[in-house]
Amino acid sequence: MKFSLSKLTFTYMALGFANNEIETVGALRGSSSPSSPDNLLLEDDIPIDPRCVEQEDAEATVAAFMGAVQGISEAYFDAGGGDANTIDENLANPDKSNEAGCKAAYAEAMVALGAAYAYAYGPVLFKPTLTAVPYTYRNELKGALSYFIGTECVLLGGKPIDVFPPGNSDGSFFQEYGFGLRNSPQEWEGLNFVGKGWIDVYPEDFTYMTYKNSPVYCDTAIAISRICFVTAPVPLSRVPSLTTCVDKTFTFKNSRSPSAQLRALLTSHHSSSSITGRSLTMCQAPILGFEPEELIPDVQQCEATTSF
Repeated sequence: MKFSLSKLTFTYMALGFANNEIETVGALRGSSSPSSPDNLLLEDDIPIDPRCVEQEDAEATVAAFMGAVQGISEAYFDAGGGDANTIDENLANPDKSNEAGCKAAYAEAMVALGAAYAYAYGPVLFKPTLTAVPYTYRNELKGALSYFIGTECVLLGGKPIDVFPPGNSDGSFFQEYGFGLRNSPQEWEGLNFVGKGWIDVYPEDFTYMTYKNSPVYCDTAIAISRICFVTAPVPLSRVPSLTTCVDKTFTFKNSRSPSAQLRALLTSHHSSSSITGRSLTMCQAPILGFEPEELIPDVQQCEATTSF
């Protein structure tokens, strides 16, 4: 299931809980012992508090996130965006050949970030996959936007208020490529090429923790998972479609707006590359039928005589 976030409408400041409106489930029920499991049981599968985050709502937000990454890429290339340029190639007169694509990617990204993330209410704890110090964490909207569409598109397609980091209006002290665009220089099996976007995004091994799994959860839900991204092939460089996967941790809080297209908002998002090389694994039995095969770690098979 995929969502086209560019078609979503939402009231930006109507999403999420106000801090002073969050109460414990036990308090809402008049319990003198809100932490007691007996006070948190469900009746006929109906949540005891309508503000409890439902798994299907969290799943819809994850689906929207996946659709947004592909949507940003498609919007960029459909509008004529091409290979990424660096701003410092000509600070006085930067290359604007990607401006139309950048404006399309910016519009798509802003809708996605506004609809799926809780930035309207304050920081979102966001650790992207491919960021580094001193800008590892993108807890503010500007930093998240820059990560998804890159410095070039922030400057060509965005507004002065969107510049990241603050003061970087000419890209003279920080530049990054946009993860959502996949239009940057790459390398595969000794071949150098420039990416041509994402053509598919799909989930694997999702596990959710909601009030149905544990009575301590209600207005927050947690998910861990793997999400895989499929690149467009680059025939001229003899590069096929490639799959790259990242491990995710998400937390969610409900929207109270009856008109919100996405009921569950992301309040934190941690992402790290799925390890396929060196890890703490010493050996393991062969993994059969696992997809994508690129994720299978390169370790030796355990010997039957191994003992500790």
